Amino acid sequence: MSTNLFFLNFYIGNVADQMFQQADGEQVNAHHYTTIFTTILPLGALAIPVYGWATDRLGLPIAVIMSTLFGIAFSVTCLIQDLSLQLLTFIFYSLFRTFVFATFFSLVAKEFGYSSFGVLSGLILFVAGAACLLQYPVREYGVPNENFDLINTTQLGVVAIVGIAFSIYITIHLRDSTPATVKRKKVELEKKEKEKKKGGYGSMGDLKRQKKAVPSSKRKS
Repeated sequence: MSTNLFFLNFYIGNVADQMFQQADGEQVNAHHYTTIFTTILPLGALAIPVYGWATDRLGLPIAVIMSTLFGIAFSVTCLIQDLSLQLLTFIFYSLFRTFVFATFFSLVAKEFGYSSFGVLSGLILFVAGAACLLQYPVREYGVPNENFDLINTTQLGVVAIVGIAFSIYITIHLRDSTPATVKRKKVELEKKEKEKKKGGYGSMGDLKRQKKAVPSSKRKS
């Protein structure tokens, strides 16, 4: 979470300068693409239903893997010196950001429950926020001559290594977990089976009562 949040915040804080580099110093084009970024960024919320669908149908490990793939795609397109291609960078960034926060809160709730959800979430976000303070010295000393290639290459390596390692860990750790939709289907099937069994026992009981009732009626006759 700390590494992802660091690079997410670093990019959003330096997107104007990165677009200036991508535009080869043309300020008008750089400003135009920066404006496009500020428009696309809030649209990342539209990916929340996609995350919900992936988590319910495919499981939380798949959602973590998707988050890692979005992060790698965002980092790769950052390195390509093509201004028009940065539209893909904006889209991947928005998806990556949405999935990072969604998977974070889902994992905290799943692993530790809701009784300590607020404390743990606040503590983790505090640590991640403190790590983000490092972006100021990184911006000062890690971007020589306003060239972001070094930091973007570092971002790709860190996001890929940490993301792939975490995806493998979560896949192994939650290998026995069942997606929510599958659990609901199992519960519904179990309820139906119980209802069928209850109905069967009820009919057998009725037959027994009918058999017992026949001799008594014969004695009256």
